[in-house]
Amino acid sequence: MAEPERGFTDAQRGSIGVCVSQLEELVDTLRRLGVQSSWLDEIASAVCDLEHATDARRPAPPKNAAKAAVSQMRVLEEELRPPRMRAYGDLSEASAQLLDRHIQRLATLTSLLDSEIERARGNDQAS
Repeated sequence: MAEPERGFTDAQRGSIGVCVSQLEELVDTLRRLGVQSSWLDEIASAVCDLEHATDARRPAPPKNAAKAAVSQMRVLEEELRPPRMRAYGDLSEASAQLLDRHIQRLATLTSLLDSEIERARGNDQAS
């Protein structure tokens, strides 16, 4: 049986795309919260079917979304540093060193990721 014509305006397809994105995020959230139900798989499938049937148009991420995410990672790294953690109570030297080691690793990896994103952005702009 042939599928009916997709008679949705661009604005409607955009609105459907926003809802589809949010529904997927909610399904992912429920899974992270430990909900284990076959209904989640069915819902995810129904959302996918809706997206394809309506030719939904998902919103484009802001151009600076990757840079903003990396910046937020750097802020969180700073929040985890021992001087900040001492605001929540005493912190032994061993615990401070443990945090420093892990935060330094995160900071190094974040810098590598940031460099990779910048290189990719430069390649995209050169194209």
